[in-house]
Amino acid sequence: MSKQISAVEWLENEFQEICKDFGGLHTDFIERFNQAKAMEKEQIIEAHSDGRKRQIENSEQYYNETFKSE
Repeated sequence: MSKQISAVEWLENEFQEICKDFGGLHTDFIERFNQAKAMEKEQIIEAHSDGRKRQIENSEQYYNETFKSE
């Protein structure tokens, strides 16, 4: 089973492949890719957290509407 890669990781791999005949990626690009990966990770964590909050809120609303009114 292969590991799923992010869009930023895919793009980095593509650039590495393109640049391999020219001595590889310049260190400035590598730093930018690392920054992009950190930003992407933060966005994914935030989106997951927001989704969990909505899920919990919806669960509480369901509970209150279904059971609390009895």
